[in-house]
Amino acid sequence: IRLTRVSDQQPIAEHATGVFAGVAARWYQAELMSTGVVLDRIKVGVGDVYVVAGQSNAVSPRQPANYVYPRPSVEGRVIISDFYGQGPFSFLDALNDIPGVNQGCIAWINTGVVLNRSYPVAFVNVAQGNTSTVQWASGTLFDRLLEAAASYRPKAILWHQGESDAAAGTSQAISFANMDGMVTRLAGVVATPWVVAINSSVPSYAPIRAAQAQLLSKWVAMTPPIVFEGPDTDPLRDGQVEFLGARIADMGQAFAARLVALGL
Repeated sequence: IRLTRVSDQQPIAEHATGVFAGVAARWYQAELMSTGVVLDRIKVGVGDVYVVAGQSNAVSPRQPANYVYPRPSVEGRVIISDFYGQGPFSFLDALNDIPGVNQGCIAWINTGVVLNRSYPVAFVNVAQGNTSTVQWASGTLFDRLLEAAASYRPKAILWHQGESDAAAGTSQAISFANMDGMVTRLAGVVATPWVVAINSSVPSYAPIRAAQAQLLSKWVAMTPPIVFEGPDTDPLRDGQVEFLGARIADMGQAFAARLVALGL
């Protein structure tokens, strides 16, 4: 297999098994070769991958439907995969229109736009609307998160949840135990940092915010730390549980600011 830079068609390496180390972040063509003849080629991006999990604001649908959301100005910079809305292997360039009913990942497109990295940044979104921490702690949703984390080895997991726990009146102890169990189980398989938003609902619900703070307090003290503080997104709400219009982009921008501050 030969790896060729897309920018100037310069071959940079060949390897019999297709395993390349120390490859710079950019777009490449991977060419399957036999006796010097190219049999097939695919475009391959090397860059940062983030896995997104949580509930509806993490799904981040386009609301209202006529909202004109920020987009990258260059092809190949921001890639999204809406696991819940489009299927686990559906990768789309955010420069293009998003198909499907859900039209998810709007906040994360803006995260990529604000990060403005010179190489591909991908967001694999496994979030699902109207889900609680007890649903994420085990079962189908945890398995989905584990599959994504193990497959893509992301730079970080971006967690945005709390509305369902707040609506159910979940206690701090239970919400913390659910999140802590989820982080513990995943850490036993994949050593991936978490960036956890402080987020509840309208009005803000102190027990859930306290559970998120408790999770941060426990795991940031680990060596190496695993859980990091994300943005406080409750102040972004305009009296609505769901982020609407420009507030969707504001959420994405808030996460981008935290990723830059954390060096992630």
